[in-house]
Amino acid sequence: MHIQTNHFSYVTIDREWKNGDVVSVSLPMKTTMEYLPDGSPWVSFLKGPIVLSAVTGTDDTPGLFANGERMAHIAYGDYYPIDEAPALITNDPAELPDNLVEHAPMKFTISPDVYS
Repeated sequence: MHIQTNHFSYVTIDREWKNGDVVSVSLPMKTTMEYLPDGSPWVSFLKGPIVLSAVTGTDDTPGLFANGERMAHIAYGDYYPIDEAPALITNDPAELPDNLVEHAPMKFTISPDVYS
């Protein structure tokens, strides 16, 4: 059985399972860019369903690491000053994913043409 779904979908398989039955899941692992859902001009880069991130510094970062506590995913430390944050600058945002170069599985660099 081959089932193709779009973004934010799920599939149910209604059957009687037997020992040795196998379910294989294949996810498209294309590098893409998505605008944040708040309507802002900010974007996220994804490799398939995985959101990519980058190290931007480690100075004065208390509160930026989550633990197992309730609501720990929300950083409580000081925000990084927006005028000091690294930025990607381009005339055509749709081309940004093409400027991500994967050197090893999940290890990327970005073209210096769009890094500021």
